[in-house]
Amino acid sequence: MANPKAFLSNLQKRVVWLELEVASYNYNPISSNLLQLGNSMMDDQDLGFFANFLGIFIFVLVIAYHYVMADPKYEGN
Repeated sequence: MANPKAFLSNLQKRVVWLELEVASYNYNPISSNLLQLGNSMMDDQDLGFFANFLGIFIFVLVIAYHYVMADPKYEGN
């Protein structure tokens, strides 16, 4: 049977090592540069860009839909 004091000492060393590893990793997804919307509200410029992008995307989808529907290869009998 193993010595309980040695086991606890070894376990304590591993826990301290793990705490140091986690503390040195220091990753916080909320304050990451990739997720800036988590901390701040969208301003007018971002909203305008988003609205323009969404409008252009929908317009391209409508044109693609009409292009596919007008193709004579897909006409019915």
